[in-house]
Amino acid sequence: MEFFFDENFDNNIPDALNLIEKLEGKHSVSPTRRIFKPGIKDPNLIPKISKKKGVLVTFDRKALKAHIKLLKRHKVSVFALSFGSEKYSEKVHLILKSWKLIKEKVELHENLKQRPYFYKVSNNGLKEWK
Repeated sequence: MEFFFDENFDNNIPDALNLIEKLEGKHSVSPTRRIFKPGIKDPNLIPKISKKKGVLVTFDRKALKAHIKLLKRHKVSVFALSFGSEKYSEKVHLILKSWKLIKEKVELHENLKQRPYFYKVSNNGLKEWK
């Protein structure tokens, strides 16, 4: 599976996760600004992620709600992270703490051929929403 971290994340987080995933050989993790052009708007990004059958990781829940129809039409699944703080270290901690669970949910849905799926990720865990 290809995971795409949107521009709300700096490149360090997806790059670090990609190094971990290379050891396991299952997934790739990339920042959208590197794979697609920097500054790409969500309505243009969503179809591109769809073509790669990827999963979008963001913490821009407002944009997610605004583009839900487009995400459903293109079958792009999303994990929207919700932070209680703007501290970089807390964002990294939440992602690392949730990463195994995120991958388990992806595997579950992909095995059942259920696309798209949407999850809110917070310090309280993952919560699916439709």
